[in-house]
Amino acid sequence: MLNIDTKAYVLRIFLELFFFYLAFFNFYKKVSLKKQAVIITLFVPLTFFAQIFLSSLADIIPILGCYFFLKQPKKSDFVLLSTSLLSMITTYLVSIFVSAVVLPFTSFDEIKGFLYIITEVSLKMVALLVIIFLYRQFRINQTVEKYGSFFSTLLLSYFFLALLLFLYASHYYQAFDKFIIGITVFVTIQVIFLALIFIKEITNQKEQYEQQLSRQQLTDLKKYTDQLERNQQNLRKFKHDYKNIILSLRERAIESRNEELERCIDDLDEYSENNLYSSNWNYNDVQKIKNTYLKSLFVSKLFVIQEQNINCHFECNNNIDTIPIHTFDLIRILGITLDNAIEEASLVNDGKISVLIYEDDTQIEFLIENTCKPNNTSVSQLVEEGFSSKKNHLGLGLSNIQEIKQKYSNIYVQYRKEEDMFSVQFILVFEQSDYHRLSVKSF
Repeated sequence: MLNIDTKAYVLRIFLELFFFYLAFFNFYKKVSLKKQAVIITLFVPLTFFAQIFLSSLADIIPILGCYFFLKQPKKSDFVLLSTSLLSMITTYLVSIFVSAVVLPFTSFDEIKGFLYIITEVSLKMVALLVIIFLYRQFRINQTVEKYGSFFSTLLLSYFFLALLLFLYASHYYQAFDKFIIGITVFVTIQVIFLALIFIKEITNQKEQYEQQLSRQQLTDLKKYTDQLERNQQNLRKFKHDYKNIILSLRERAIESRNEELERCIDDLDEYSENNLYSSNWNYNDVQKIKNTYLKSLFVSKLFVIQEQNINCHFECNNNIDTIPIHTFDLIRILGITLDNAIEEASLVNDGKISVLIYEDDTQIEFLIENTCKPNNTSVSQLVEEGFSSKKNHLGLGLSNIQEIKQKYSNIYVQYRKEEDMFSVQFILVFEQSDYHRLSVKSF
């Protein structure tokens, strides 16, 4: 057992109390300087005296103290509690791994004084600062805030209590110094085990978060396109009434033989033809798409195409009632393809886009063609993850389509690239045992 001078030991206990607060205030950025000062003033002395009599069991005090001091009344805050637990666990890991490095080279024959304690505490401080730096670099706090849950808090609580009881027992039986390597191996295995569970939990939380986000985006898109459709209907009614009013005024002007008024009406009619009637909506086939979300996607993209003055042909001869894959995935596939088509067509003079949708008893076919700038890029390059012909572009569009395609055995995708034309054909084969109705209920 390593013998340490009592005064030096007390100094180590006092200095190491600040490790938790250094980690916590860096991990949890919502604490003001005033509150930080109050927390340290309240809990450092209390924890220090508890450490003298209760050893490491006193570490529960700063965790619960920070949680109840900072959380809102009558509300649970799993992010705050998880951050408190993570901060204390970090100090434990720093202490264990630094001891594992230092103790094999330390003599147990003499009493260690202030120099040894200051050196050990300094090494732990450096290690802690490195972990805080890595924590910031990998933005762990954002991960905790976004995916913090009861389950993740429960896992951290288990790990904290396991370490706490393990360290308490090792100090109580004076075995910490002699079995430091075994303790380090045990802790490493626990860290790896928990890391794997956390990765799986974060993946599940991320999928749920993305589904909720997609659902909200589709809902917002539906509201937006419903409003656009209502505006178009009102505009068509106004145009009809407006034209009748112009005809009536022209007749009155002719009857009254007011040539000046007649010229003004002619000028107004010409101006209206050039401006008001140039925004006609020519995509009535979109009404044959019965799913509100899929229809909303096409309506919104067709409005963008119209606003950018891109010549577009949209054809859907049959009612689209069912699809054989999940609606979210179809929305993503078509959204990526249409965005690429709009971007490419906008870069050339007289850009054109053609959209054809066809359904029969066995399949649905989507054919999207667009003009593009001539280049030597092959289709195989375009579908590679990370490739892009555009500077500072991530190039994840077509590769994302390939990734979604791998989830299904009934999707066939064909890309065709000519000198100034690019086309994408999606064929979705029906499987009677597994398809989703194009309705709100499919969500």
